[in-house]
Amino acid sequence: MRKRNTLILVATIVGMLVAGIVPASMILHSSGTTAAAAPGGHFNAGKAVGTSMRAATSIDESKVPQATKAQIAAVSHKALPILGNQQKMASAKAAAKTGPANTATPERSAPAARAGSGPFTPGAQQSFSGQSDTCGCAPPDMAIAANDNYVVQAVNVSIAVYNTSNGSLVSGWPKTWVSFFGVPNPTGCTGATPFLSDPRLFYEPNKARFWMTALEVENAFGANPGCTFVSRYWVAVSKTNNPTGAWWVYSFDMSHGSGNAADYTQAGFDASGFYFAGNMFNAAGTAYIGSTYSGAPKRLMESGSSFTWYYFSNPSWSDTVTVNLDTLQPALTETVNTGPRGETFVSTWNIFGDPEGHDCNTTACSGGVALVMSNIDNANGDPPKVSAARFSGGPSELLSPDGDTPGCSGCLETLDTRISGQPVYSAGNVYFAFETRYNNGTQNVPGIAFEEVQVGMTDNVSGCVAGDHCAGIDAANTFLLQSASQFYTGDGDASFGALMVNNNGDIIMVFEYNSGSVNPEVTYVARRATFHGANFHDGGNILHSGAGSASDRWGDYEAATYTGFYKDQIWIAGEWAQANGDWSTTIGRINFTSLYQS
Repeated sequence: MRKRNTLILVATIVGMLVAGIVPASMILHSSGTTAAAAPGGHFNAGKAVGTSMRAATSIDESKVPQATKAQIAAVSHKALPILGNQQKMASAKAAAKTGPANTATPERSAPAARAGSGPFTPGAQQSFSGQSDTCGCAPPDMAIAANDNYVVQAVNVSIAVYNTSNGSLVSGWPKTWVSFFGVPNPTGCTGATPFLSDPRLFYEPNKARFWMTALEVENAFGANPGCTFVSRYWVAVSKTNNPTGAWWVYSFDMSHGSGNAADYTQAGFDASGFYFAGNMFNAAGTAYIGSTYSGAPKRLMESGSSFTWYYFSNPSWSDTVTVNLDTLQPALTETVNTGPRGETFVSTWNIFGDPEGHDCNTTACSGGVALVMSNIDNANGDPPKVSAARFSGGPSELLSPDGDTPGCSGCLETLDTRISGQPVYSAGNVYFAFETRYNNGTQNVPGIAFEEVQVGMTDNVSGCVAGDHCAGIDAANTFLLQSASQFYTGDGDASFGALMVNNNGDIIMVFEYNSGSVNPEVTYVARRATFHGANFHDGGNILHSGAGSASDRWGDYEAATYTGFYKDQIWIAGEWAQANGDWSTTIGRINFTSLYQS
């Protein structure tokens, strides 16, 4: 495997100062110090700010009433568009039908066969119905977490728990997020209920805890106008490995007095920290401000204690131009015991282009940024350390066209080139997928790029003292290891890829498939760790076929989870179109179980 070009600049935070250069107009509070130059540009980590968090609220979910369909339907909801300049996005999506496109990675010279015909992708060992739309919410925004006994699923705007033994819904579930988190009603207005969206779930097998995160906005993005402005993340961590019992609940202010609001929840973990990020927009949702990324000490959250957490505003990379990073995803660190000394975040270039001035639509972008945050929990109370490297190679990032469905061309939403599913860190590498544009020989179609990036870390971090737990990114050992493409013939569309890695390094990826003749369905593919061609083995299998056509909002992400190191099970969840065009979901357990899968 050939090593790709890698660019690095380390930004070391000392006290409340952070290395980097960034235009003053992009700073919410105050500017940082100047970073040293590195080949290929400058990394600005953003400003580091520590803030206090009170002790958690304890909620015994066994005493929270089960939600009826009518109660879920009564929760505040609206179909939010992808934020930003909607007219510009629509124009860019239309141009993506004829613009330059990926053809194939070097490992694959032709698109895969149609989804559902894969001879080497394992069949589902188990599958059952998940939640369906009962609130008029669009899209569902999938989240899933599982251990050996329970599967937890969250969609807008409810959460449910299922038995792994037979897929049955646990008594007393589902519950609305409002009751699950104990969210108070908005203030400054009459009759409004809280607006929550964008869930993320994960199971942390070393500590045997479930984690749930969702965002709340009030008087922002068109939600509950007239109410007092709010932008916060709600975070809950189970007190035991039983998600039906008691949880600790925290709420994190995401605006920090700026008047801007967070969108597109991102959450992950390592041995010492819980990490989260968001894309900040003005309250109207028409202008992107920049990313925010944060860390908090996990052990203190697991005990419901108070703590200090840190957030960073507006990270960017400068070369020919300065690009604000967006969707800076923290990874799910799936390692036995401690794992690495720092948490990996990863971001691809997106609609704001890359530092060389490519716009990721008419001109191709490539690669992205890997970032390491360490020292989030230490004996000295010191702030975290942040460093970043740039990697390149793999399929180009190019905005994909919208998808076709029966009777409607270009009517089903696909995303941009951000990483939508939660990345996974395993054995020194981070795995992720993003949507991009492929030409399959007859036309441009939405497809999925998979990438595996080796993230090297070093203990040699400036400013660390005894009692700190520091790691910095290692330039020489941070690079793209391999990549693959999953796209289809005709007008077949693949979108919203989310993957999980097991102990062996085998990968299962769930995604949406649809075309002018195929209703939106839940599809998945598999790849053994020993399959060095780097592609997935075949076109994949269908977990659940669509029953009707659909249009407009879809996604915004699918989900995959891992039960832990003993039984080594992967669960996935995806959405499919009901006969009326609304969404429903299916949950499945997928694993390699023999040498020959069929």
